[in-house]
Amino acid sequence: MVRVIRVSYSNINDIRGTLAYWFANTACQILLGQRECDVAGEAYDFLPTIASRLEAIKDELLGIKAEHVFQEIKVTNKYRISVGDAISILTSTSPREEFFYAPSHLFIEYGEFLEGFLNTDIYKRDKIFISNIVISLALVGAAMAYSYTVSRGGVNVHGYIGYTGVSMIKGEALNRYRALRKSSNVIRILAMNEAPWETVELAVASILVRDDLKPAEWDTFEVVEAYRGTSKINIASYRVSHISTLASVISREFAEGFLELVNRYGRDKSVKKLADHIARNIYLYSLYRDPQYMYQALRPLMSKGIDERFQEVIAGWGDIANKMLGIAGWWAGE
Repeated sequence: MVRVIRVSYSNINDIRGTLAYWFANTACQILLGQRECDVAGEAYDFLPTIASRLEAIKDELLGIKAEHVFQEIKVTNKYRISVGDAISILTSTSPREEFFYAPSHLFIEYGEFLEGFLNTDIYKRDKIFISNIVISLALVGAAMAYSYTVSRGGVNVHGYIGYTGVSMIKGEALNRYRALRKSSNVIRILAMNEAPWETVELAVASILVRDDLKPAEWDTFEVVEAYRGTSKINIASYRVSHISTLASVISREFAEGFLELVNRYGRDKSVKKLADHIARNIYLYSLYRDPQYMYQALRPLMSKGIDERFQEVIAGWGDIANKMLGIAGWWAGE
């Protein structure tokens, strides 16, 4: 049986598990300060709030000049919606909701990558019609989430990041957007230099700790990579981390120092090697709480040679290492 599904901003939960929802939800987290887009949609008409908060952020969004794959969506043979068009639709005083056949770029089949979020109630045979409001929300979310473009095997891969905890940041939508951009800029440095995932995770955790953003245990940090194929957009990868455990084992002083290393990650191979070594072992410590891993992570930082060599990056590595080893239960005087 072929079903016809019409999705507006008021029943956006019907497309949960799709890329369209992932992007739209990113926009809702930043603009509305809510973890789930469908909660806002079911509870009240949130469009006026989105419009007013988008006004304060639209100049920064329009300033993103990178040619990522979700800058514009073709909805019919004659009609395309760009990020600029999406902002105009959402900030209109009386937006007119129109429905289009769901654009394939926003409904990529990638359930095998998206653990825990796939909506199994929607099938390929179903006919999904989606409103210009939802498409616009997804395009705005994609602009917010865009982080980097890297070339792999001659193909440009575009990375988009999401952090569910961004919705809990108090203040204006611009504060939440800029908080996400901090992570985005750091991830760009690491992606351009093929960093291991453990280094990416520790860098994000360090940003949260440094900025006093204490992640809850259910908060996730996610990266979706997409590329343009011969006839469609494809998903290259999806990675998700529950970031609170890693953030709980590092101090603010350590976070500041590690981020200084990340800032030099692409310019110095020895810095890259050191940062990856630290990240791998602290990641293992966060999983198993074995002080031996913490010791292995921090041992290079306690030598006088490393302190002198990287003194322009951060002073007092030895003190930081000793404090963290003490917290981990290792005798810090070794």
